[in-house]
Amino acid sequence: MGRPPSRGAGVAAGRDVSAGPVVLVFGELGIGNLGNEASLTEALRRLDAHLPGAQVRVLSYVPERTAAEHRGEHPRWSAEPISGPARAARAVLPGRWGMLARQVADAGRLARASRGADVVLVPGTGIFEELWMGPWGVPVLLVGLAVGARVHRVPLAVVAVGADLPRRRLTRWMFSFALRSATLATFRDDHSLAAGTAMTSDRAAAPRLDPDLVLGAPAPDSTVAGPVTPADGRPRVVLGVMRYFGESDDEHSPAGAAVHERYLATLTDVGERILARGWSVDVVVGDGGDVPVAWELGARLGSGARVRAVTTLLELDELVSGSTAVVASRYHNVVSAIRAAVPVVSISYGPKGHALMAQVGMGASCQWIEELDADTLVEQLDDAVARSAEVAARLREATAALRAAADRPWLDVAAFAGLRAHASRTPVPDPAARGGSALVEERMSGADA
Repeated sequence: MGRPPSRGAGVAAGRDVSAGPVVLVFGELGIGNLGNEASLTEALRRLDAHLPGAQVRVLSYVPERTAAEHRGEHPRWSAEPISGPARAARAVLPGRWGMLARQVADAGRLARASRGADVVLVPGTGIFEELWMGPWGVPVLLVGLAVGARVHRVPLAVVAVGADLPRRRLTRWMFSFALRSATLATFRDDHSLAAGTAMTSDRAAAPRLDPDLVLGAPAPDSTVAGPVTPADGRPRVVLGVMRYFGESDDEHSPAGAAVHERYLATLTDVGERILARGWSVDVVVGDGGDVPVAWELGARLGSGARVRAVTTLLELDELVSGSTAVVASRYHNVVSAIRAAVPVVSISYGPKGHALMAQVGMGASCQWIEELDADTLVEQLDDAVARSAEVAARLREATAALRAAADRPWLDVAAFAGLRAHASRTPVPDPAARGGSALVEERMSGADA
């Protein structure tokens, strides 16, 4: 994903009270996930475009990392820690009880963080998905964020997120509380919209569909119009892997280890077939936790495969844009291929993978990760490559429509912030004059009721 040119240090030393509105941003940031960071990049770009003069405060698990990775993406922003200093309770309480005490304390910290903000923003990512997430992780933090927004009477905007309907009752209640507290709640695909609607059935303002933030971003600089032949004359497949041990995410259990080995063995089989044709394979990741898996697959495939140590979606985009095809498991690895109009097959570890492919007219080009079949995967890959020109045209058409709709939530966010901005700050352009949503006044009135 392309980044705007640097216009300064990127991290503000403190709040300038004469500046525009204050936007507080929360997400799973600073953890090494390419898609989450790309969502923040796009959010910062949109805020700079629609709220000129705004100050942006980003809550991150590792603020130093976030500050370094997003340097220059917004002229007035700061990265702040989600967790406070170590507390005595953590030292006294053993094991899980100590972790629970810390998470509850962090939720309280998030509740206080919204004081002085004009809008609280949760931009994109699959933050409302339950997989690998217990209630005392991100869900309790979302509750703290929502409580703070309610107490301080600050609009909460949840923009283009992924969501599932949780099986755990407590997680479902936490997600529901956060979404019902939102002044604006939009979802990135039909599956997420259905889950969000079910969790907010008593909410006056209905959730709506808005494109994934990265899908709504400008396209990479280069896109393909047909089969790609790299400079060395060999077709090249980008193979995106992930750390996957099943729903339990337990690499030490026999069941988790078996799931992982079957997934890796199937990818090895497919990779070897691709290499046997004389094609080349680039192995990539979508999260820092996937790196050992990439190196393991690279070792199994041998010298014909190259492990590419991509750390940003921009680097991934550059690799993908010049490839013949992409086969990937991580959501935003697939998004990268779609944005570049490159033939892609999704190995879905959750409903979002299938939902994404259906959204762009590629519903037949995906499999479930735990039912992965090498023969079918090779057939899907060959079919996509054989129809490269048709696939590229379809993907370009789909992403153009998504980009055309991508401005809508940001007009609402700008309107919320503008209506809440203090008189002492720089006046904010009237969002209504720029085509802002007609829902804004109604929702703001409901938030202040």
